[in-house]
Amino acid sequence: MKLEKWVLYDSEEDFPKASLLLRLNNLTNNIENYLSDTSEDKLHEVRIDIKRMRYSMEVFYSYFRNDDYYRFYKKMKKLQDETGVIRDIDVIKNLLEKRNRKKILKKRNKLEKMILKDLKSLSNSKVYLNFLKTINNYEKRLSESF
Repeated sequence: MKLEKWVLYDSEEDFPKASLLLRLNNLTNNIENYLSDTSEDKLHEVRIDIKRMRYSMEVFYSYFRNDDYYRFYKKMKKLQDETGVIRDIDVIKNLLEKRNRKKILKKRNKLEKMILKDLKSLSNSKVYLNFLKTINNYEKRLSESF
């Protein structure tokens, strides 16, 4: 049976089967994509397809009441829970990275303002002027010694 998204089916029995096969096809394709590129985004796509598969299975449960259907449903539930935890970790990790980046930039900007202030006032500071005197006096002493 060729699977198409927006097709009206001849009988009520065709729709649940075709819907589940379409969901399963999408899920297996995204699993293959994820296995070849294990990125956060690809795993998130798999997670979405797992959810769609599981919820479709809940809708059509009365059409396919048997142990195999239920075992696969439990597998989808377990995978949804596990990928959900991973997704939560990914989102938290990204938020922390952004938060720390902002915190680090804030601290950097504060330090930069302090440095700018110190640099601007350096040539007029007592420490600088005394250091300059010391150097100049050294030159005088050097020239006096010759």
